[in-house]
Amino acid sequence: MEEVRDRDVGDVLGLLESPQDEVVQEVRSILKDTLATTREGWLISGLLEYFFVSNSGRLLDIVLGVTEPHDRHLLERIAEGLKGADRFRYTCLLLYAVRRQPPPMWLRKLLQHGAMRELLHTLATDEDVPVLLFPRVHNEQSFTQAIFQRGHI
Repeated sequence: MEEVRDRDVGDVLGLLESPQDEVVQEVRSILKDTLATTREGWLISGLLEYFFVSNSGRLLDIVLGVTEPHDRHLLERIAEGLKGADRFRYTCLLLYAVRRQPPPMWLRKLLQHGAMRELLHTLATDEDVPVLLFPRVHNEQSFTQAIFQRGHI
């Protein structure tokens, strides 16, 4: 599958939606290798941007499954996103992460990260983000309880 590695990045990421399992596995392998060798935040930023354009569930699973140091970059990007015009997208991303089984490893870090403060602020003040997305979440304590009830921590 050397021809997959020779393609444009957008084309390679698009192959995640291929019906051919061997193509999907090759792309996953390329992404895993890239995540293992790249420590900078640009990679997570690029993957998130592509996800928001493509809405690829397979890419979302890869992004939510990142570990150190990429989990820090992801949380920083989520915190920034919750401050901006894309706060609805980032709120939905967090909702998916909270409900995902098994839970992302970085979810434990959310409670101590600035992204948590931004999420609570968004839920409390923003009319563009329906609170119905988090019906049991009204403050940090109930959010923490919701995470514990789901078995994430």
